[in-house]
Amino acid sequence: MCRNGCALIALYNVMRLRENLQRMADIVRFHELTGGQLMSGLLGTNTWHLPRYLNSKSVKTAVYYSLKSLQTVANKMLSAQQILLTYWNSEDIFDGSHTIAVSKSGIIYTSYNWNGMGKTYAHILQVIV
Repeated sequence: MCRNGCALIALYNVMRLRENLQRMADIVRFHELTGGQLMSGLLGTNTWHLPRYLNSKSVKTAVYYSLKSLQTVANKMLSAQQILLTYWNSEDIFDGSHTIAVSKSGIIYTSYNWNGMGKTYAHILQVIV
């Protein structure tokens, strides 16, 4: 999990932020049993599979594909809402991607699972730069 588990850790963090605690083992098991892993987990988690887990826990989800839509959603985001954010590590696809949980409190965004727990930002795009 330390090299390819960021999506599952981010999923755990989103559920924790929602005060809907889930056991990490249950999150992993769900993805193992429902085809959510890439090459048995060697390449991490299939990002497209993450909403399936959230939906199974009655968490409303929406998927966005661009920085512009991320900005729009983040600006409309209410305090105590969360975003599961997946982005490429570099322009080289072979460098892989990273998934983090982001919450908002007032006008401040806090990222989890990136440079330690709870790093804060004034703008959503600062999280991924």
